[in-house]
Amino acid sequence: MFQRFVLSVMVFLLLAPCAAVAESFVDVAQTAGLIGQTHNSWGMGWADYDLDGDLDLFTHTHLQVADEPGQISQLWRNNGDGSFSDVSDESGISHFTGDTHGAVWGDMDNDGDPDLYVVNGTPKYDPLQYNQIWRNNGDGTFTDLAASDDEVGGWHRGRGASAVDFDLDGQLDFFSASYYRVGRDAGNMLLRNQENGGFVDVGPTSGIDRLGVKNRTASWGDVNNDGYADLLVMPPCALFLNNGDGTFRDITASAGIEPSLECTASAWEDYNDDGFSDIYISRGMAEDYPDILYRNNRNNTFTDVTAMSGIDNVTSARGVSWGDYDNDGDKDIYVVSMNNFRDPNRLWRNNGNGTFADVAALEGVKAHVVKGVGGDASFVDYDNDGDLDLFVTNGEANGEGPYMLFQNQGSENHWLSLQLKGVSGTADALMSRVQVVTGTKRQNYTQSGPAHFMSQSRQPLHLGLGEATKVDRLLVTWPHGEKQLIENLAADQRLVLEEGKSLWEGAPTKQGPGFYIWREGIRWKLKWHGESSGNSFSGSVTAAVKFPDVRPVWLESTDSVALVSTRRVEFAATEGFVGADMVDLVAVGAVTFDLFIDGEPAPAEKIFIGAQGLHPGSLPVTLRHIVTP
Repeated sequence: MFQRFVLSVMVFLLLAPCAAVAESFVDVAQTAGLIGQTHNSWGMGWADYDLDGDLDLFTHTHLQVADEPGQISQLWRNNGDGSFSDVSDESGISHFTGDTHGAVWGDMDNDGDPDLYVVNGTPKYDPLQYNQIWRNNGDGTFTDLAASDDEVGGWHRGRGASAVDFDLDGQLDFFSASYYRVGRDAGNMLLRNQENGGFVDVGPTSGIDRLGVKNRTASWGDVNNDGYADLLVMPPCALFLNNGDGTFRDITASAGIEPSLECTASAWEDYNDDGFSDIYISRGMAEDYPDILYRNNRNNTFTDVTAMSGIDNVTSARGVSWGDYDNDGDKDIYVVSMNNFRDPNRLWRNNGNGTFADVAALEGVKAHVVKGVGGDASFVDYDNDGDLDLFVTNGEANGEGPYMLFQNQGSENHWLSLQLKGVSGTADALMSRVQVVTGTKRQNYTQSGPAHFMSQSRQPLHLGLGEATKVDRLLVTWPHGEKQLIENLAADQRLVLEEGKSLWEGAPTKQGPGFYIWREGIRWKLKWHGESSGNSFSGSVTAAVKFPDVRPVWLESTDSVALVSTRRVEFAATEGFVGADMVDLVAVGAVTFDLFIDGEPAPAEKIFIGAQGLHPGSLPVTLRHIVTP
């Protein structure tokens, strides 16, 4: 009897329908307002052009039709509420008959806002077919500065644009591949920024013009971590190492890169976190073909690890983008299939052990379309909720298909967003390297742009942290080799780091009860606000060397601040929300704060540091003006 009961239960469990597993992504393109695109959408670029804190979108189109919504390139302003508005006309950016095949954002004049380089695919018979260099005027409008033959593109049939400081002179340069046709061959273009607002094509003298080749797309990375950007261009695949003197040399054969004619796109990322950038190459130009994952051997060579990684993507693949979609601390890969009506797009989840698993169906991003041809994709946190979303186009070649905006529904994992601002190099800090340490895990990233196929993905850097609630160490190596270290940051924050400038400079904006810490010149400030009913605040501040000067500010007679030694200050006070108390200090060496509210250790969310109001990862918190290891 017992055996029959057990058997019945087992049969019931086997036959009962399984509970549905929630997909990580949901297509919200319609509700976001990204509608009407039904014609030849080739790619996109993301940047916060109006500096309002969220990423905006430029989409570009092949064989544009004048005054036809959805059949022209468009600038979409992110409204900050999950929706976008087409602001092409009011911004001054208009493309009515151009054949656009690439666009990239970058701060070409280092004035703090992103400009836009747009590449057209036709020979430049008239101004409507010229390449454009759109300067951001800082008021929501743009002005096209392209004037010389080099700048407008001449006889170049442009394909895929990217921004790079190839010579490390601190000025942003532009690159576009050039697609060969008989009688129309001018080679790849490398526009060197002349610092006076003009550009000159140095493609022929640099050694990367590749005359007589159907160059279609390119991506930039740093093969050997020397700070100079190296170029991977295709088809056929060719890897050019930057010599550091304005020229490049072809190392395709010696590096172990297959010069395949089937290469369609590429993207760089350090997927195994060994400190060197690896390369994913999508293939299938004329027919279905296997993609390749190359692991960097750290000696200017690469090894094909596709088979051992578990990747078996055999499609007519197009765009490829890296991003940690589940915030587990491992970089994942999204690959677009040109024929995604029969062969779906792939989302290769990084298992953290050198292998990948296709989870596109599980996560809801197979992106099957009834009409259209798969083109490109980019990871981007468009809604600023701390996880990467996906934007996909379906109008490659002469295809006609919709935009797809896959909103990430999130996970329990943690994250950090990091925007770098360069000083010694470009304002975009291109080719800076970032290492983030959480416990025993180390991750490595390169600020490469990044451009891939006909598109440009997310900026700023998005760092998945897994279960870690704090970052122990964040080390930035700027393009010229200077290093900057930040320690003990709470997870789930957005920060902007300017080269050579302390995160702790400037007073935080009042955000609620708690402690506020910042630095002004040589002086440290510690201020506190309480609840309306009042709170007790206490603790200590310790200097690594000594306190030459300590000044209580706004304290009442019942409050106390005491210099108990040359290195240690103790305080105790009661304060409500309207008023404030403060201790003003001059310290020699690092300063350590041990803080309490109502007798309990102050929670990280009630400690605000520097102008950005950043939270520490744990107490006590030790702050240094700038740490250069």
